[in-house]
Amino acid sequence: MKQVILDFRTIKTSKQIHNLLSETFDFPSYYGANLDALWDCLSEMPSSGQDAVTILLPEANFPYPSYLNKVLSTLLEAFEAFSVPDLQNSSEIRDFLSLHASGGSPET
Repeated sequence: MKQVILDFRTIKTSKQIHNLLSETFDFPSYYGANLDALWDCLSEMPSSGQDAVTILLPEANFPYPSYLNKVLSTLLEAFEAFSVPDLQNSSEIRDFLSLHASGGSPET
C-alpha cells in the first residue's frame, strides 16, 4: 500500500494548498486550483485501492488560512463519496473542523 502524506502544518495561503494537492496527487496541468476542480480531480482518481492518505494538520496556534477548512471538508466528502484513496485519519480531521469551524486566519 502506498502511503501519501498531505502536510498542511505550515501552509499559509490557498495557493500553497492547491500546489500541495496538485503535486501530491499528480493532478493534470489544467487543474483549476479551486474547490470544484479539486472535487473533479478526486472523482477521476483511479480506484486502485492501494493508496492511503494521512493529513497532517496545523497546530491550534498556527495562523493557517481559513480556506483550509473548506479544502478539508471537500477532501472528507470526496474520499467518502469515491472511496479513493483511503483516508487514514478522518476522525481527527472531523475533530479539527469542529474545533475550528470559523477557523484559521484571513489570508494576506
